Amino acid sequence: MTIPLFQVDAFSHELYKGNPAAVCILPEPATDLWMSNVAAEMNLSETAFVVPDYSKQTTEQFCNHYWLKWFTPSIEVDLCGHATLAAAKVLYDEAYCDSRQALKFYTRGGILTVQTQGEYIELTLPTNKFTIDKFCVDSISSVNIKSDDFKTNEIKTDKIKKDKIKTNEIKTHHDNTHNFTSAKFNTDSFITNNRGAAQQVMLALGISLDNKQAEAEAVIVSSESDFLLVLNNEQEVLEITPDYVALAAVNKRLIIISAKSGVQDPYDFVVRVFAPTCGINEDPVTGSAYCLLGPYWSQRLHTSNLTARQVSKRGGDLTMKVFEHSIVLRGQAIIVFKAELYDNQ
Repeated sequence: MTIPLFQVDAFSHELYKGNPAAVCILPEPATDLWMSNVAAEMNLSETAFVVPDYSKQTTEQFCNHYWLKWFTPSIEVDLCGHATLAAAKVLYDEAYCDSRQALKFYTRGGILTVQTQGEYIELTLPTNKFTIDKFCVDSISSVNIKSDDFKTNEIKTDKIKKDKIKTNEIKTHHDNTHNFTSAKFNTDSFITNNRGAAQQVMLALGISLDNKQAEAEAVIVSSESDFLLVLNNEQEVLEITPDYVALAAVNKRLIIISAKSGVQDPYDFVVRVFAPTCGINEDPVTGSAYCLLGPYWSQRLHTSNLTARQVSKRGGDLTMKVFEHSIVLRGQAIIVFKAELYDNQ
């Protein structure tokens, strides 16, 4: 028996751009060892394994409910945005499902909803609760803002209504806390609970901690699994040359750097993402990173509608709408090739 296998460039409308993911359509569940071996063989940042759940099938011709797992070449991950987008692209284009209906993916991280919007695919992901700690270096005073105080009606929204997104269908096993800290580029400014991690990350990114001439501020955002450093401009983001060995020693899933875009740019912010602990030095486009990036930039820029450019070598574009408990990512994808995998389980 052979198994359909696809490679898809996600978050791009051009071949050989965006983030490539493999998509394997399985007739029934496979062992984790077999899936891990296939992902290692594909050697892409993620391989998605999709199994139809016929118990929820509503028509004889199509199935819009699937079990979904993601593997890097070395580990299984709880959430992967670009490989989910890639899986949806295959299911819609290859007529595995009804393109007029939303797809439901049942994953280790919860239930994800995907639907088409013209030539785009919309993916709804959960966001997490967060707190914001703003430290004034001179007075060492702080203001704590809990996520419960985050009022979405104070953010500019378009005509898309929140109830259309059905955020109550997004269930996640992880309810992390995000800490936002403003600090200058010197050792004395890191008077926070994340001081050690902040210093470790900044040194690994090549940012001097004892530069007394540095006047610009950086925002440090950390969660249980990810770490975000917001720099001053796009050029700083582009010029970062990480020490991947040092970054791998940081106990975080993703190390993210970001900055507000220039006035003339067609997007709101730029991003780079590093994941050496997952076996990926720099990820081309990282959907799950925007579960943290979206809420941060939404509050900072006072809008729920955002556009981003991930400025990796391959590059990728995303638009998003941020809600109180979810974020809707919109992107395109293109199938690069279709092949057959021999079943040797």
